[in-house]
Amino acid sequence: MNCPLCNSECWRDSVDVGVGVIYGPYGCACGWSEDPQFDRSSGISPAQSESSGRYVDQWGGSQSVERIADSCERFGIPRNIIEDAF
Repeated sequence: MNCPLCNSECWRDSVDVGVGVIYGPYGCACGWSEDPQFDRSSGISPAQSESSGRYVDQWGGSQSVERIADSCERFGIPRNIIEDAF
């Protein structure tokens, strides 16, 4: 599937649960998501605005901002830069 905004290739997460495969929404690096809840192509997604202290991407994934900042500190990136970005 190609992105309707930028025409780049989209992808989605999937998991085999034994009796079938569950698929997440298609998303693109430009921020577009086929699920309006995760679409960040025009700014902050609805899911992101509802999630305090978490980063929600266009594929529906959610990560702790604190954990992202911890990981970046190992590479010498100051914690406040990461926290300000998210």
